[in-house]
Formats: sequence, C-alpha cells, structure tokens
Amino acid sequence: MAVENFLITAVSKSEEIIRDIKNSLDEQKQLATLSAQQQEEGIVVYQSKVLGLQRSLVSTQVISEATTDFFNDLCYHSSKFLTTIEQNYTESSLKLSAFEKIFQVCIE
Repeated sequence: MAVENFLITAVSKSEEIIRDIKNSLDEQKQLATLSAQQQEEGIVVYQSKVLGLQRSLVSTQVISEATTDFFNDLCYHSSKFLTTIEQNYTESSLKLSAFEKIFQVCIE
C-alpha cells in the first residue's frame, strides 16, 4: 500500500510538473512571438524613419537648388541692371555736356 501511495503521489507530482512545463513553454512561446512582433514593428518604424529622412533630404536638396538658382538669377539681373544704369548715366552725362557746350555758345 505504501508503494502504491508513493506511485500515486509520484504520478500526481509528475503530472503537475508536466503541466507547469507546458504552461512555461506556452508562456515562452507567447514571449517569443511578442518579441518577434516587436522586432518587426521596430524594423518597420526604422524603415519608415529612414524613408522620411530620405524624403526630407530630397526636399532640402530641391529647395537648396531652387534657392541657388534664384540668387544666381538675381545676381545676373542685378548685374545687367547696373550695366544699363551705367550706360544711361554715361549717355546722360554726354548729352548734358553737349547741352552745356551749346548753351555756352548761345550765351557768348
């Protein structure tokens, strides 16, 4: 009878240990699944951030090129404008000088 009780107790304890092991394995499986999901989400977030940074870089390059083109055009047109003003000033000075000479001749 004692052996029988011992075997019953041993089987009962063994069944309990097996249940605990199964529960532990289920928990570990859930943790592994959750960890894999988090890693995948992390990769997706990382890729999303990289994509966003690439778009920002492209936008910044486009804005930089547009700004450079704008200032180059501004410089070109300013230079042309100054050349035109200088030419007009020279022409006006020559006309004024010619007028002064004619005026001096008329006064004398």
